[in-house]
Amino acid sequence: MSRIPNINNVQIAGNVVRESDIREVGDTRTLRIDLAHDHPYKDKKGQWQQFTSYFEVELWGGLVDRYQQYCKKGTPVIVEGTLKQDRWEDKDLNKKARVRIRATKLHILEYPQK
Repeated sequence: MSRIPNINNVQIAGNVVRESDIREVGDTRTLRIDLAHDHPYKDKKGQWQQFTSYFEVELWGGLVDRYQQYCKKGTPVIVEGTLKQDRWEDKDLNKKARVRIRATKLHILEYPQK
């Protein structure tokens, strides 16, 4: 038995970068949002720069109903969840993989204007 603990937790803040996408998966609805997270760093000259990373986030079930109206482009949020890796083969049988954040909590930092 492995001595590595089974830990898979993510907490990240960022802005929603495009309108959310709702899909039906069986009897359950899922909401996908794309999140941009800005990470400041100092370059070789000591100047502050900014590196932006983009993450795909998926919400399931009750989270979709609760947050779909607020996940608009530009909305600042904090996402808590777990990492999930999808693996598949494309039509040319090339192996593909991607990592998503599966949200368990979403905190809206500023509600979008109506």
